[in-house]
Amino acid sequence: MLTVELTFLGQAGALLRSGDRSVCIDPYLTDSVAARHGERFCRRLPPPLSPMECAPIHWVLLTHAHDDHTDLATLLPLLDANPCAQVMAPSPCRQLLLEAGVPGTRLKQPAVGWADLGADIQVRSIPAAHPRLEFDPQGNSNYVGYLLRYPGGTIYHAGDTSPHPVIFSELSSESGIDWALVPVNERNYFREADGIIGNMSVREAFQFAECIGARRVIPIHWDLFRFNSTSPEEIQLLHQLEPKRFELHVMRIGETKRLLNLVA
Repeated sequence: MLTVELTFLGQAGALLRSGDRSVCIDPYLTDSVAARHGERFCRRLPPPLSPMECAPIHWVLLTHAHDDHTDLATLLPLLDANPCAQVMAPSPCRQLLLEAGVPGTRLKQPAVGWADLGADIQVRSIPAAHPRLEFDPQGNSNYVGYLLRYPGGTIYHAGDTSPHPVIFSELSSESGIDWALVPVNERNYFREADGIIGNMSVREAFQFAECIGARRVIPIHWDLFRFNSTSPEEIQLLHQLEPKRFELHVMRIGETKRLLNLVA
């Protein structure tokens, strides 16, 4: 039986494998943020894979241009090891990759409508508010999430986002989302005073998941940087205290989980 398996790469990173097709989202597999911005950005946990160990990769999806989502130290060796892989990313990410020497022929604008990734996988981008909607001069979102449609169901990676009516409107046509990867590193006064752009609190992320009709939720962006983390115990306890209409699956870095069985 063909399945879709997800390996959680830590932070917002996810590796999705289905048969002979692999999609990698926001891989951060180095400690380059600490090298660039100081030791307080050191990883709490080592990378579960090296960029080369992710092979084979067919598509890389990037949500935005922050260092822990568009990490050139990860992406350049990953793309070298996968010479046929293509990248779908907002324009600020593509500009960084172009300046680093990645050919423009490998770089794609995130699809607004459904686009084919091969092997019966489709994708479309969903705007993200980090913390607000932001657009490039051509009117394309600088922050996005991705909705992936497989023959066995749908997977939504929200990227870095706060709740926004545009997101709910974009997803309203879906009858339900089988799996949603949602950030839970809350935005608050003290983090913003420290220069950290957070996302949703755990409670807010749960309400967000219910609004989009998610059946199962995987929290992301909770584990890697000590000053911008959330404990798994808090995530699980809140779900227990305030039962929701979705299953909660807290994944640890490097863990692999079967998400979907593919329909032949």
